Amino acid sequence: MGDRINMRVIQEKYEDNPNEVWLYCHWTGMDLLQKVQNALAKKQRWGDDSYLTRILFCTVIGDRWEDETGFGISTYYRYPNHDDVVVNIPEETVSFGEKSWSFEEFIELDCNAFVEGYYESA
Repeated sequence: MGDRINMRVIQEKYEDNPNEVWLYCHWTGMDLLQKVQNALAKKQRWGDDSYLTRILFCTVIGDRWEDETGFGISTYYRYPNHDDVVVNIPEETVSFGEKSWSFEEFIELDCNAFVEGYYESA
């Protein structure tokens, strides 16, 4: 089973290369929003998509970086239990479902209240 969720990280478009990376979390579920907020709150490398993607992923996995399972990186979509978290680095936005915030707005968001409201309206 799991509590699967994806983070779609949109990067700058370079020539014919794909411009997105999918970070898959098997057990993180709705905790992913808080982890993304923690990564962005560092205000490091917002203008550098490869470094910010790494910062996001490292913050999400925390001290579980040696675990064999639980997280993945791909160029394609995995089937989640929740809406995708979309981090658009060129536009400096975070989206979840129908909601979208600038990075600055997102780091001020009360993630716990948002998640509670999300489930109440579902």
